[in-house]
Amino acid sequence: MQGSKLAEVRAPDTNLLKAAITNEIAGNPWHRIKETCDRLDLASIPNEESLNKPSYVSARLEATPAERHFDIAMRLYEERPDPELRRAIVPFLPKEIKPAIRRQIIEEFAHLQSIRGQGLHGSLRPSAFLERVGGQPSFNELLSSLLLPGRDSSDVVPQLATLVEETDETFLEFLRVVFHPTTRFQRGQQQQNLLFLGDLVQAANKYLPAAGFAIKKTGTRGSEPLFEPVPIKVNTEEVRCLIFAAAEEKPDILIADVLSLDIEVRRRLASRYLVYQTPITQEGLRWEQLTAWWMTQSGESGDSDARALYKRLAGGLQSHAEQHFFYAYCKRHPISQGAHPALLPQFYLRWDPFTGRQVRAPQRYDFLMLLPKGIRVIIEVDGIQHYAIKDQSGHYSLSQETYAKTVADTRDLILSGYEVHRFGASELDSKQSAERVANDFFERLFQAYSIQ
Repeated sequence: MQGSKLAEVRAPDTNLLKAAITNEIAGNPWHRIKETCDRLDLASIPNEESLNKPSYVSARLEATPAERHFDIAMRLYEERPDPELRRAIVPFLPKEIKPAIRRQIIEEFAHLQSIRGQGLHGSLRPSAFLERVGGQPSFNELLSSLLLPGRDSSDVVPQLATLVEETDETFLEFLRVVFHPTTRFQRGQQQQNLLFLGDLVQAANKYLPAAGFAIKKTGTRGSEPLFEPVPIKVNTEEVRCLIFAAAEEKPDILIADVLSLDIEVRRRLASRYLVYQTPITQEGLRWEQLTAWWMTQSGESGDSDARALYKRLAGGLQSHAEQHFFYAYCKRHPISQGAHPALLPQFYLRWDPFTGRQVRAPQRYDFLMLLPKGIRVIIEVDGIQHYAIKDQSGHYSLSQETYAKTVADTRDLILSGYEVHRFGASELDSKQSAERVANDFFERLFQAYSIQ
């Protein structure tokens, strides 16, 4: 989908929280109000006799340190689970499934509902769908707006902010009901149901893995497939060595200890490839860390260091399309600013010492990003060699076998725990088009993984 129609994720509303606390306490008799304020240890105030009930509670709450307001609201909600209090509390609760990820999924669902002409409630009546989800009143209201027939996604999406802020369990339950066979499958529409189900699974799995979940087939109900959100394993293995910015010459590698697979790069030819062996944490690798390492290698400092690093990284790129893509990223996220993920060109993932034989898959890839939580992103810029073969006269012809190798390698990488994104070289044939494509891609990628 192009662009975002759902409102940007808002910071939790402290005024809403204070109003909910005030309303919850102020609805009682005076003696009960004062008793509750004292029990919650709200700060004392002068001239309290001149205030009405809401003003009295609000004044004592304002005089109480703001960092205590959430705990006060939670204590009140535990005593009496009031819907207004819950609406105010939920945005402050910690969430593994970040609001940006939820927003992307909701937008995709609403868009698919519009273009497929099928509702998320499937074979269920909207009221039955809502009952199965079991959400709070506010949650049911927003789902009702999503389920109304004939609603275009541009009408629906702005009403879904509450779902973005809901608890993880409520959001996961929403997904369970959406994908359940009794929801998805209607008699006489098997093919349409399967197509819509496949679209929904694909849409959710674009973004959920960043939160440690994926929609997977977990079994069957009768003859129908059962898909559910399940926890997935992210890459927790330590990255011990990066070989990147590589030219055609293969690295000279020695396995120093076979038992522990200790790798030693014997000839570190900085003009031919770079070797990074500084420990990389689960926070990933950012420009500032790569620049600090580069300073120890080059002796440069400051802005000249960032310029020298950019020149060295760009120098190994194989095509104009790759150069335009790298230029676009570094223009939007400069090396000198340091805070964004580093984009490593021409890196080795596999290594085969026998250069004269056909290896099972590519050894070197166009770009690598190491994001927080062990997310490893491979980016490939596909020229004609990915889907065609060149004859002796230098002309290319389409080759199903060549293309099959490309998609097979993509499957292998994904199943090995990498996220893979492929671009056609024609998308990046100029700096202007590359900037447009790359900026849109990285904005959506960082949004999906909650990278600021």
